Amino acid sequence: MKSFFYECPADFAKCQAKAYTAVNSAMVEAYWHIGKRIVEEEQQGGHSWAIDHLGSGIANS
Repeated sequence: MKSFFYECPADFAKCQAKAYTAVNSAMVEAYWHIGKRIVEEEQQGGHSWAIDHLGSGIANS
């Protein structure tokens, strides 16, 4: 029974580290896609409205 109480925190820490990694990976992917869309919009002659207003949209979500 003692080993159970010693192993649980270690298991929890491993799972917590995996969760942090997954969330960080998802955020990197999201920012990459946003950047790609901004570049594509500007390459097509689009106004820089996206850059001007995107930050406030993200902050408010």
